[in-house]
Amino acid sequence: MDFHRVIGVAFVACFLAVNFAVLIWCFHKPNVLLPEKDPISSKSPLESYMSPIDLSILPSARPSLKLCQVKIINHTFANSYGHPAQSNYIPPHDCIGGGEITKAILNYQNKVNGTQFDRFGAIYLDKSEILRTTTAEPTWEGITWKFEKDISHITPLFYNQRTVTHILGNTVNSKYTGKFHVVASIDLYISPQMPNAKHKIVSISRDDKEPWYEINSALPLSHKFNVPKQSVKRAELEVFLSGHSCDEFTYLNTPTEHAKANGECEMGPYRELEVYLDDHFVGSIMPYPVIYTGGLSYAQWRPISGMGSFDVPTKVIDLAPYLSLFEDGTHAFTFHMKNATNMWFISANLHLYETRKLPKKMIGEPTQRNSISTSIVEESKDFFKTAVVYETSVMSIQSFGDTLILTRLDNSIDFSHSISYSQSKVFDLDCTSTTKISTFLLNHPPNTIDTLWDTTQQPLTTQVRSETYRLSGTYFLSSTLRKLNISLHSVTATYGITGGISKPGGTKTELKLIGNSYIDNRDQKHPNLADNTIQASVHHLQSNPDSSEGTCYSHHVEAAHGDFTADQVSSYCPN
Repeated sequence: MDFHRVIGVAFVACFLAVNFAVLIWCFHKPNVLLPEKDPISSKSPLESYMSPIDLSILPSARPSLKLCQVKIINHTFANSYGHPAQSNYIPPHDCIGGGEITKAILNYQNKVNGTQFDRFGAIYLDKSEILRTTTAEPTWEGITWKFEKDISHITPLFYNQRTVTHILGNTVNSKYTGKFHVVASIDLYISPQMPNAKHKIVSISRDDKEPWYEINSALPLSHKFNVPKQSVKRAELEVFLSGHSCDEFTYLNTPTEHAKANGECEMGPYRELEVYLDDHFVGSIMPYPVIYTGGLSYAQWRPISGMGSFDVPTKVIDLAPYLSLFEDGTHAFTFHMKNATNMWFISANLHLYETRKLPKKMIGEPTQRNSISTSIVEESKDFFKTAVVYETSVMSIQSFGDTLILTRLDNSIDFSHSISYSQSKVFDLDCTSTTKISTFLLNHPPNTIDTLWDTTQQPLTTQVRSETYRLSGTYFLSSTLRKLNISLHSVTATYGITGGISKPGGTKTELKLIGNSYIDNRDQKHPNLADNTIQASVHHLQSNPDSSEGTCYSHHVEAAHGDFTADQVSSYCPN
């Protein structure tokens, strides 16, 4: 036996002996306490738990421009009800130089471990809201999620120092141990041209500590604001609205009499926010049916959350019929929530886009016509159906120097809902909301504006925004079992028409989500053992206003038993 062979045999013998000793120790190891690992930094048994996603948050296009990053939040939320985190946004003047901020992206990251509910929050710059969000429900191993949001529409706020307020109410005790650690920053992209100061933002909110208002049917909100003397070419109201408590799951609500008899949430399923400007009706808003990460079945939303759970969708109202009212003086918005119990949180940003052209003047008072307004409720012992059809129109005439412009706003809502009771709640919600604003050139003032309701004149421009969503499901809950089968399909589209010809520049976003889950309520410490499957996709088509071409973003994901099974991103959107 040569020397090398002896060494090899000895090495093999030593290797087997060591492994045999390790094996024996594994079966007979003493109770040794090993150092506890950080659950946030260590890998989860299901690594996808560490990064849940909300598909309604579209990726932000980042231009090839100079980048300035500003950190705004680094805070841990423990017992934080009534104690928002406050810090300062300090503009990076040296980085911006004399350039213009043309793109702004919010980067948001949150992490938590332990046991905790999904919590609700918002971020404000001074009193202007930039994000309304909820948290993921953590696993025992810990969970981290992050996303980015394009906030370029509020770039005028970034040239001056602001107070950053992040509301995120949380409670920590022996049972609910999770603390939320949030880190957030803003990426600013700088163009070398001079800043454009023609865009002003007026916040419709309360105070610096907790800026949102709380409203319900019995508590409408009226907010006064001042505008300087100016000339405005466009005005929009961006509304942040979310329902809580008994109005979080309105699609499970039944008429009041039945609800009271069974200890359930009241007022039925229909909710509508009416918005008025100086007593003039300016539009209605239908809340999007957001299902937060603790909603109905908390294990359902891992690792794919409900649409809008991390970035609650905003609603935008075009205020074209009232441009002349924003050119001077004191005004007021009034918000009225129809059929609401409690509680709804609301704040808004008024966007005013200035022009150097001659000031506008309202010719007479805006006129409103309600075409249809019907509400029908059918009910039996274990079945309820609600149908609402609502149409309203507003017209105004404004002078732009020597030019007379007629503006007409048409707002319609078609809502239907049914819910039946057996061992499960079976519900179906179908809603379409459409807003159309058309402008017409007038040669001379009419004798009365009422003669223009049925005009056959071709409009100069028409802007249309349509939102359709359908939510259906079967929900069963007992002391030992929770089951959910759910389907959500929503489509939002905007487009313009000029001279009767459809023009580029529109968008269409389609979201689909189908899922089911089965949870043993007796084992709430291990919700990751729940049996859940979910499929979700988003298709976002955006046409280029400078050409007939468009771009598309498509993302399809699937998950089973809490882990991703498919994840595909492409530039193809099916018709």
